[in-house]
Amino acid sequence: FPIDPVTTTLATPKPRRAKPSKPSKGASLLPDVGQCGVQISNKIFGGTKVEFDEYPWLALLEYAKPDGSRGVHCGGALISDRYVITAAHCIPRYGNSRFRLINVHLGEYDVRTSLDCDPDDPSVCADPLQVIPVAKEIPHEGYDTQNLNNDIALLRLARKAKFTYYVKPICLPTDPALKSSEITVRQEFDVAGWGKTEFGYKSPIKLKVRVSGVTNEECAQTYLRSQAPKKIGKEQLCAGGERGKDSCNGDSGGPLMGYYKDSQGRAYFYLAGIVSFGPQECGLAGWPGVYTRITEYIPWIKSKLRS
Repeated sequence: FPIDPVTTTLATPKPRRAKPSKPSKGASLLPDVGQCGVQISNKIFGGTKVEFDEYPWLALLEYAKPDGSRGVHCGGALISDRYVITAAHCIPRYGNSRFRLINVHLGEYDVRTSLDCDPDDPSVCADPLQVIPVAKEIPHEGYDTQNLNNDIALLRLARKAKFTYYVKPICLPTDPALKSSEITVRQEFDVAGWGKTEFGYKSPIKLKVRVSGVTNEECAQTYLRSQAPKKIGKEQLCAGGERGKDSCNGDSGGPLMGYYKDSQGRAYFYLAGIVSFGPQECGLAGWPGVYTRITEYIPWIKSKLRS
C-alpha cells in the first residue's frame, strides 16, 4: 500500500513524565474533538522514524498461529476506549483462516523492548504496553474479497483501553467540511506503521511517511492496467505513487491520517483512510496506494458501536 504521512505536531509541551489523562466524560461512544486526534510533539517505504510520542492511536494486531507461535501482522487505529478500526482483510476469515486474532497492542513504539523510553531522553519512559484481548470482530457485511471494496472492520476490545499520554484515540472525519471535501492532488496525509521497509520485512519501531492524494479517476486508470485489475469506487481513496514511498503488507489496516483545523480553531488528526491494497512491488512510481475512505462509512461505524 503506497503511502506517505504528513508530519505535523501540535504545539503542546512534552511532559517529563508520562501522566495518564482523564478519560472523557459523557454519553457519547466516540470521543469529542479535544479528546481525540491530539498528539504532542510494515511497511513504510521512504519513511522516517516516528517521534517517541507521535500517533498515540496506532495499534498492532496480534495473531495466534497453528504452530503455537504468535505474531503481529496488521495495524489499526484506536477510535474510542472500546474500539479499534482496521481492514476487513485483516480478519482471519478473509485473510489467513489458520490464524486467530487474539489481542490488540496499544502504546507501542519499539517492539523489541518491554518498556519504551525516549531515544533522545532515556529518563522519559512510556506507560506499560496495553495488551487487550479482542472480544468481537466486526467486518463490513459487504466486503468484496475480489475488488477489496468495503475493506473495513471494527474490533471490540474485551475491556476499555486506558487513555494516557501515549494512548489516545484518533478523531473520525465527522465535521461537515471534511465529509463534503474531495481528496485532491497535493493534499497531504500521514501514514505510519511497523510494516515492511526497504531494509527488511518489518521495522522494530514506528515509521512514518508523507503521501499526497490522487484523484480516483487517475487511480482507477492505473489499476485497470494491472495484471489483476481492480475497480476503484467512491468508497476508496488513493494517495502516494512517488517512487520509494509506500505502505506494504505489514501496514495493512493502519491509518491514513489527515490534519485539520475546524471553524473553532481546534486542530486535530483525523482518520482519512485505512490501508487496503497496492501494487505487489511496493514503492513503485505512478502506483498510488488504495485506502478505504472513512467519510463513506461514518453511519456504518456508528451503527456498530456499543457501550
